[in-house]
Amino acid sequence: AGLDSVEPLQMVPCRIEMGDGTVHEIELKCRIDTAIEVEYIEHGGVLHSVLRNRALAACAVYTTMKYGGGPPPAPPGIFLPRREAIWHVAAMACGA
Repeated sequence: AGLDSVEPLQMVPCRIEMGDGTVHEIELKCRIDTAIEVEYIEHGGVLHSVLRNRALAACAVYTTMKYGGGPPPAPPGIFLPRREAIWHVAAMACGA
């Protein structure tokens, strides 16, 4: 079946092979409780989902800055090297 058909709280088959070669088959309740958890699993886990979403957000920032004329004016107390670092990270997230 794999993850293509997983749904929250569904029953899933489990095959247990014992050391002596005997096999037991049981059903387990899938502890993926919500649709968002299904998405996390499809993306390789929570960390991968968070990183993917951060990269997409950085890409949106980069695109806005690129077509809006470069990095926006620095907020008070932020120096140019930090803005350039943010620009660079955002560009890398977009594959630019």
